[in-house]
Amino acid sequence: MQHLAVNSTHLRVTCNFHSQGFHYTDYARADLKSHNLFDTWRHVCKRYEYLNIRGIDCNDCTALTNQKDGDSWFIESYDSKKTYRCEFDGRPGMGSKEFNFGRYVYKNPEHRCTSAPSSTTEHWFGVKRDM
Repeated sequence: MQHLAVNSTHLRVTCNFHSQGFHYTDYARADLKSHNLFDTWRHVCKRYEYLNIRGIDCNDCTALTNQKDGDSWFIESYDSKKTYRCEFDGRPGMGSKEFNFGRYVYKNPEHRCTSAPSSTTEHWFGVKRDM
């Protein structure tokens, strides 16, 4: 995985790609310069080139992101703006807590990555190519 990350410029995350194909709903894309996936961070406003959670989207914005030792990174959409003053506000359409794109302790059936027991989350590495 380190070899992939070192030779990539971007990370993107999709939901249910195998069964539903590519969608921009419940999708994240970030420059790996600002997302060291081999580091540990807790409650950090990380920058995303594009972020969409349950149809709420933003471009070039920050969202509350965690990367714990031994876990995959995830976004805490509820506390993002309200508690930590990140730019993304994921509170509309949810209860009191929700984790997105990993560590699904708190789930929302409206998020495509946790909408069914068969839901999947895909993390992609790649190089952004300008045309």
